[in-house]
Amino acid sequence: MKRYWHIEREPLIASLQLEPGQTVLDAAVGTGLNLPAYPEGVSVVGVDLSEKMMDEARKKRVSADIIFKVSDLCNLDFPDNSFDAAASGFTFCVI
Repeated sequence: MKRYWHIEREPLIASLQLEPGQTVLDAAVGTGLNLPAYPEGVSVVGVDLSEKMMDEARKKRVSADIIFKVSDLCNLDFPDNSFDAAASGFTFCVI
């Protein structure tokens, strides 16, 4: 994606106004392009349909605590109010 669209991720993640101790859903985390922008002390749950994409995401250097989960965005199995915020980048254009 960076080959075609170079977009800074920091403004998107900064707009969430995340505080240490909060948890954010990164929907369709893919190769983890958003991950380096998350601040230290924040927990990120990255979900994607593709384990191979998340394998690439695991290689990113990040400050936040990251958990990866294979999951379908149309059928997430998290309890209500599990997240303080949510983000997704390029999800619709890729789908």
